[in-house]
Amino acid sequence: MFAVAVTDGDWFRYLRWKKIVDNVNFWTPHPWNVRGINEGQRWYFKLKKGGNVVCGYGVFARYDEMTLDEAWHVFQQGNGCATVDDFRTKIQEIIKDCIQSDKHHIGCVILNNCVYFADNKFFD
Repeated sequence: MFAVAVTDGDWFRYLRWKKIVDNVNFWTPHPWNVRGINEGQRWYFKLKKGGNVVCGYGVFARYDEMTLDEAWHVFQQGNGCATVDDFRTKIQEIIKDCIQSDKHHIGCVILNNCVYFADNKFFD
């Protein structure tokens, strides 16, 4: 079993550039219950812009829900952003609303052993 999930290009490029491969947070702006995938199975990244292509994968460790601040504390740049302010701004852009960091919960798909494909290795 494996999963293919849509991701943000900025998230992908940042993690690839920083070479962060473990303790990566494939976050969602709102919690959702991940089902049907087990620890050790692959979680593929699919870019929503730029051709609808698979650009890499990670190994699923677990799913959790955390506040934005908790997620920053646990994953830091593994969230795909350089700073907590960048992280908050990215989530606000997606949900189109102002976030109170001490109350807003996000979904956290925790991945390890991430592989980021070179642009010429993306596939449909």
